[in-house]
Amino acid sequence: MDRRLVGVMVLVLALVAVSVIPSVTGRRISGTATPVTLPDLPQVGDCLLARSPSPADDYPGSEMTVDASAYGACDGVVAGEIVAVWASSDDPGYGTGPPWRDPCAREAAEYAGLERSGRSMDLPGAPSGPVSWRPTMGDGSLQLLPGRVERSAGRDWVACLAVPTARAGYVGTLRDAFTTGSMPDEFGSCWDGTDLDQLPGVVRCAEPHLAELLATGWIRDRVEAPTAVIDSSCAEVAGRIMHTADPTRGGALKIVADRLTGDVSSRPDAPLSIACFVTSAGSQQLSGTLIGLADRPVPLVG
Repeated sequence: MDRRLVGVMVLVLALVAVSVIPSVTGRRISGTATPVTLPDLPQVGDCLLARSPSPADDYPGSEMTVDASAYGACDGVVAGEIVAVWASSDDPGYGTGPPWRDPCAREAAEYAGLERSGRSMDLPGAPSGPVSWRPTMGDGSLQLLPGRVERSAGRDWVACLAVPTARAGYVGTLRDAFTTGSMPDEFGSCWDGTDLDQLPGVVRCAEPHLAELLATGWIRDRVEAPTAVIDSSCAEVAGRIMHTADPTRGGALKIVADRLTGDVSSRPDAPLSIACFVTSAGSQQLSGTLIGLADRPVPLVG
């Protein structure tokens, strides 16, 4: 055989070997592994940043992961605030219990400045009496979970996110709003009427409305709380929530104690539920929350 032909065949076989052997043994890729930078763990007080002008459209469910959100400082328009964080093994049971029960209600109330008072949550230093009051907020909760990348890295936590009932974006913070802060309008509980038995419509507090529900109360024995005592107690709790000695603000506002007739009983000493509203005393309507109003002007329009 021609020596030149033999040389060509050897060269071809060598080239084939170079291309085939790596495929058989596995292709090697050079490089250096780079660790993934995980986001900081969520902290109580972090805010969920609004991704659009309509957070209700962004977060339609009751659960979301950080793959679809961003949380951080409460600057600008936000969609909610983290009020509690647990390791999943310590999760107190978010999502369990009756569907009407918000399992993060106590954490949200404490975050907003309330504290446990007997069977209720009330402002610090609340006086005792025949009516047990609980200041109201227009809030709900979402379950915030780690995203795919964090779960694959072994992270496993659950956070409770307080959001306005309407899931509207807001500016400000819920933290200590009942005590030393300023309550965002979106967390107020505002209504078209003062008779809860008639199911008045819920209104966003930033829009014109007839009344704001400041607190709900419960009386163990209605014999101990005649009308005068109920009205006086309602005015007292309204003043504490509004941070003023005169919750009527010189007659511009009216305090209304609504007795829920659904608590009908033949027993004269039966329990009784009450709602404490504040309304405009005239033809004008309210246009903002009255929580923590102090000496600021009463928000009236019309």
